[in-house]
Amino acid sequence: MLSETIERDKFRSMKKPQKKTTSEQEKMYTAREIAETMGEPLTKVRRWLRFNLFPNQELREDSISRYWVVPASDLDAFQKPQIGRPVKKKAKMKKTS
Repeated sequence: MLSETIERDKFRSMKKPQKKTTSEQEKMYTAREIAETMGEPLTKVRRWLRFNLFPNQELREDSISRYWVVPASDLDAFQKPQIGRPVKKKAKMKKTS
């Protein structure tokens, strides 16, 4: 019985390995930092975040506010959306004789 309690205590004292999140693995940038590094207005960067254009973005909360963070790898791979309406394909005209 004593040996069972010792085994149980050893098992309980063992720490479980914790998975590292993206925030622990690499630097995370806020919306303001993204706007400064890319040379874009802050409102445009917030719009990109609202439309989920960064695949690994996270919404974090403080006791005061909420803010977006994006890992550095997403910034390297990010392509700005094209401005304007998409070009329509031209319809082929049928020849009538």
